[in-house]
Amino acid sequence: MLAPSLQPSERRVAEAIAADVEAAIERTAQEVARVVGVGRASVVRTAQSLDYEGYPQLRVALAREVALNSSTADDEVDGSMLGMLRGAVDRFAGRLSHTVSALTEENLQDFVRVLDESERVLVAANGLSAPLGLDLAMRLCLWAARWSTCPTRSRSRSPPAGSAPVRPAWSSRARERAGRRSR
Repeated sequence: MLAPSLQPSERRVAEAIAADVEAAIERTAQEVARVVGVGRASVVRTAQSLDYEGYPQLRVALAREVALNSSTADDEVDGSMLGMLRGAVDRFAGRLSHTVSALTEENLQDFVRVLDESERVLVAANGLSAPLGLDLAMRLCLWAARWSTCPTRSRSRSPPAGSAPVRPAWSSRARERAGRRSR
């Protein structure tokens, strides 16, 4: 039990998080601090006292725990590895609608239009989002490969000679440029 090793303010933060895990997953450290009535630093110290690097890592661990503990009846009936995998995929699929619930058709069309009109796309990701950022960057390069050369990293930080800006494959402008280049 970690409670005796926590400071009183940290204990209050830990108790508030434990009392409403779902809300803690959605809240920032500042929001938790406001709800509990402590400073943001106390929330961060609580996460660090619980052996996390910071509050974002605690939130990820809480979300993972909630996802793993929300078992379905299929998991309990079929204890096989395949049954567990199917249950995990079903739970993931069930949460996808929540993931995209904030999107609107207008927002999505605006995003695709801006992406389509962009000469270059900078993908910046750090920490827990780094694998997702790398995946996005690789997918953009693959999609653009049809119409242009995906620039490789060079010491001078400038793209290699003869390379073109990375453009998504769905870009009408990129297709037009590719058609003009091949003539």
